[in-house]
Amino acid sequence: MRLVRAAVGRRAGRATLHVSPDHVLSTLSQAFIDGTTGSGRFAGVRWDRSEEVEVTTLDELIAQHGMPRFIKIDVEGYEAEVLGGLSQAVPALSIEWTPELAENARVCLRQLAGLGDYEFNLSWAESMRFSRPQWRALESMLRLIDEFEGETQLFGDIYARLKVEGKR
Repeated sequence: MRLVRAAVGRRAGRATLHVSPDHVLSTLSQAFIDGTTGSGRFAGVRWDRSEEVEVTTLDELIAQHGMPRFIKIDVEGYEAEVLGGLSQAVPALSIEWTPELAENARVCLRQLAGLGDYEFNLSWAESMRFSRPQWRALESMLRLIDEFEGETQLFGDIYARLKVEGKR
């Protein structure tokens, strides 16, 4: 395993990382900060420091390290930017979803649908358990996002996997 000291985004370069003392909430996304503080979810959290970081893309990482079987994208509201740097279908991945940023999730799902024939599932909070035994089509997952848009106590991971002909 090799650690790559870089953020991942739509294009290689540099970006500003908003750093929180609650390190798991550090982000490149001002929209995440605005949305989650505005909803009250993270009203008490501070992002009191920033630093410039190198940015790479998923395409560059795949070119350097090969095709992964799974990618976990947990980047506090920057998921669509990360997927914007991916130009090919990967076998499986997950993105974090917060209802305050419903449009971010919708953009991600549509980006994935443009790359391959994906099906979707959801894991609430950090349960690591799928919410349903059956996988959902794109339109079904988009309706679920619409249903919970604006909630302030929910979050989870949306999983995507490529459909395999004849096996699903």
